[in-house]
Amino acid sequence: MPDLTGWSKSDVLKFVQLTGKKFKLVGDGFVTQQSIAAGTLLGDTSGTIKFKQQ
Repeated sequence: MPDLTGWSKSDVLKFVQLTGKKFKLVGDGFVTQQSIAAGTLLGDTSGTIKFKQQ
């Protein structure tokens, strides 16, 4: 899992589409938090990605 901090929602949507994994996307704007730590193998894991307007 990459560090998504600062990524736009449109970039995250492309990432989600490429990986085929399921994520709960909360809010709009840019990534402020992710539930799966950067560097973690995705496997069958799903997680939450939070966004906030900057």
